[in-house]
Amino acid sequence: GEEIKGFTSYENQSVTQYGTFSATIRLTLENPLSIDGSDDGDYTVTVKISDNSENSTKPISITFKYDTIAPSVSAISLSPHKSILNVLPEISVVLGDNGSGIYQATSVIYLLSPDGNRIPAEKSFKQEKEIITIILKPDQRFAGDGLYTIVCDSRDNAGNAGEKASATFQLDNKPPSVISMIPERGSS
Repeated sequence: GEEIKGFTSYENQSVTQYGTFSATIRLTLENPLSIDGSDDGDYTVTVKISDNSENSTKPISITFKYDTIAPSVSAISLSPHKSILNVLPEISVVLGDNGSGIYQATSVIYLLSPDGNRIPAEKSFKQEKEIITIILKPDQRFAGDGLYTIVCDSRDNAGNAGEKASATFQLDNKPPSVISMIPERGSS
C-alpha cells in the first residue's frame, strides 16, 4: 500500500548486562491519521535496524487495524412483532461495525422491568461478517404487567462506544372488564 511518512525517536536507551543495546523506538507520523473514519483500515509498520558496523536485522512487521467509528444498532425487534404483548418476547438486536468488529464481551443488551430491575435472560450471539445479532430470551417467571425497556450498549474491538439504544413494549395480561351496562330503552 501507500507509504506514510514519519520520523523516529529513541527512548529508554540502555545497555543490558550482556552488552546488548536496548531502546524503545517511537514512530511519529508527519500527518496524523484522521479521527473521522476516512483513514480507518489496516496498517503495517515494518522495522529494520542497523548498527554502526552496518549489521542489519531482518525486517520485522506488525499489522494493526485503525478504527475510529463506533458501532451502531441497526434494528431492535420483538418476536412476536407487537407493541402490546401477553408474554415476554424474544428480543433481537442487530449491531453493525465496519471497522474492527463488535466486541461481544462488552456489548450489553438487557431488559428492564417496569420497576427498573433487570430481567434474567438467556443470551446468544449470531455473527455474519460485520453484523452481530444478539438474541435475548427473557425468563417468563419475571413477567408482570407494565412498560418494559430494552437497552443496548455496544463497543467495538477498538474500544469505540456506540450510542446507547433503547426501545419499549407493553406487557398486558389483564383481560378486559365491563365497567357498566346500560339497558336499551324499552328493555326490561
